Amino acid sequence: MADLTNKNNVIMTTYKLKTGGKDFVNALLFDEIPEHVKSLEPDEYYVDNGTIFSFHVTDILFTHENDECYTFLNKSGLQRFTPSDALITMADGELTLIDKELFILGAEKHIL
Repeated sequence: MADLTNKNNVIMTTYKLKTGGKDFVNALLFDEIPEHVKSLEPDEYYVDNGTIFSFHVTDILFTHENDECYTFLNKSGLQRFTPSDALITMADGELTLIDKELFILGAEKHIL
């Protein structure tokens, strides 16, 4: 599995799109959050009693709404990152959500 580190040291997994081309995308799945938070500096997240209350991906702050949802702002406004989503980085660096099941159907973890 190939991992890329973004500017705040959050590792996002690199996926190869199953389009037959050479397209790749960096993504974070909801269940990967605890592992990725471990890669952050202490001032880039807040954890209390095992609950992750906030963390950064690039310069975007994610905050705990409940155990199944983190919220963040992007150009489209307030977004809710849930277990049914995949968080991806667009070509312009924008973080956006897509349906996790559709993402998994169209991409696979890239092995070097």
